[in-house]
Amino acid sequence: MNDTDPNPEGNNFKEDYILNMESQDEDPKEKTDWDGSESELVFDDELQVYEDNMAGVKISYRLGKDDIYEFIRNSASYEKKEKDKKKHTVLQGLIFVILIVLAVTTKNNLYTFVSLIPLLTGVGLWVIPYMSVQNLVNSIYDGSEYAVEIFPDKIEVSHGGLIKEFPLDESGKCEITDKLILVYSKTKEPLIIPIRAIKPDVLPDIQAMIVAGARPV
Repeated sequence: MNDTDPNPEGNNFKEDYILNMESQDEDPKEKTDWDGSESELVFDDELQVYEDNMAGVKISYRLGKDDIYEFIRNSASYEKKEKDKKKHTVLQGLIFVILIVLAVTTKNNLYTFVSLIPLLTGVGLWVIPYMSVQNLVNSIYDGSEYAVEIFPDKIEVSHGGLIKEFPLDESGKCEITDKLILVYSKTKEPLIIPIRAIKPDVLPDIQAMIVAGARPV
């Protein structure tokens, strides 16, 4: 992903983004399929002042394989590979058709035999990436719980007996999709937060804190 700020207006984008979320009239419950996960307000002992006396929000969830696949599917590298795969599939299909036409018109079985090469190549273009993605999903999935505390200046994550911290000081990046909130750091693997795990009435606060402290991708 490009390390440059994709927004030419810098912080103005974040302010507009937050104001737009606050000005939405729709009921947030209509936008999110919340799965009933726990959400609660927490306070950072190191943070003395925060608007409305709310220092942060704590959520807990378990990543499903669908969540991990959605994360992979939204990556820039995956999208590029998908485009390349489709182009090569069309090319292999065209070669296959030409060889079959030659086999029929010339009645030469050699063309029929050779046509198996683009056919198998085209199948491999889809089967091999699919198996690779499944293996990657299985390697990430562990079924253990994530305990995440989101503050205006950082995100604390407890998972698998380890505690990690993602600073919200504009040193990282974030991406919000229909199903996930993704927080990227140069020194840690991305943090995946399923929107389904967030109580609808605290979702705008979480989005605002993350967008204010991490550059949108």
